[in-house]
Amino acid sequence: MVRYESLSNTPNTPMPITTNFDVFAQRYHENNGTTYTPEQQTAEVANPAHERERSLIKKRLSGGLLISDILRFLRDHGSMRRDEYNQLIKERILRECMSGTKSKWKSGNRGVIYNMTDTVAERGHPWLPKQQAIFGSIVTVSEDNQTISLTDTWRLLLDAN
Repeated sequence: MVRYESLSNTPNTPMPITTNFDVFAQRYHENNGTTYTPEQQTAEVANPAHERERSLIKKRLSGGLLISDILRFLRDHGSMRRDEYNQLIKERILRECMSGTKSKWKSGNRGVIYNMTDTVAERGHPWLPKQQAIFGSIVTVSEDNQTISLTDTWRLLLDAN
């Protein structure tokens, strides 16, 4: 069992929970009997045990799937609005790449927002479920559900590829 110690200057002082990833990661580590600190994001991404998952993410970046186009857009811009997603779908249709063009922005457990934020595969079919279980949700969603933003951990993952 791996135990992560705090990297802060004051040992045993809990770090503030500041992002959706931190909430997920704290729950993940509590379930596994380990301790989580927000500084672990970089360590988790660089962990040699996760090379296979990083490799699959790299493969998705170079592919022609809808998730590939979205990940490349998020890597380059950091966030995506609903209208930018709709434009991405139009561009896929123009390229005659019909795969994924019926995916709606928000559509229950089949929409883009669900697929990129939910890490529990039993309730639907999230994209890259194993990777989201390890690294957390790919995006955070604005309160009005009109913008998705890449999480810090996934930014590290995509920048490394």
